[in-house]
Amino acid sequence: MATQNYDYRQLVRAELLDLSHFLHTLNKAEWEEPTLCEGWRVRHIVGHFVVGYSLPLPKVLWILAFQYHFNLPRAAHEISTRYGEEHSPEKLLTEFDRWTQAKKHTGMATIGPMEEHFLDHVIHHWDITIPMGRPRQLPPERKLAALDAIVETAGKTGIAPVRRFVKGLSIKATDIDWQWGEGSEIKGETQNLILALTGRREPLEKLEGAGVEILRQRLATEWWKQAAPVTVS
Repeated sequence: MATQNYDYRQLVRAELLDLSHFLHTLNKAEWEEPTLCEGWRVRHIVGHFVVGYSLPLPKVLWILAFQYHFNLPRAAHEISTRYGEEHSPEKLLTEFDRWTQAKKHTGMATIGPMEEHFLDHVIHHWDITIPMGRPRQLPPERKLAALDAIVETAGKTGIAPVRRFVKGLSIKATDIDWQWGEGSEIKGETQNLILALTGRREPLEKLEGAGVEILRQRLATEWWKQAAPVTVS
């Protein structure tokens, strides 16, 4: 997938450690702040991480099959928000550190391409920090790892299937030496590129180029349709 041989497992651990350090700086009110992940507050995103690292795969498959008819976006939303609501910030932080800093990671967050899990962690960190006015900058090597991964992402772990959205487009980062593809150009900072490609609306408005409108149309007809909940009888 990527043009270089990245150790995405180690990059995941680095992202989790950075996020833990940030969460430890939050006061109680900040856990109730809205995020870029529509409908989720900070506590819900942390709940999402805890659920991802603590629920074993057999239980996940049972829940998906019998409660959500394999609608992964709806399942992730409802289970994560429920967990986030039912636990205090102190408990959420304790469980986050317990599961994400374990010597061996377990749970459904370890199933599937590790580069997609890395992207998920990078994106959710931004989801929290940007609305707070405390954006974080990725180290250059992590920017490159994220950009190389995002354009090849098939969406096997629930993240947006970006590979479909960027077909026939040229993607260029303006804050680091990186470019991919041929066709109508989309350019912007790494943060805005990655967030826009995975369905965040505000970062999409910060991108430039003839390919932006094409991307907007593809997101509207594919990603939002895919993410829509289904009725469970």
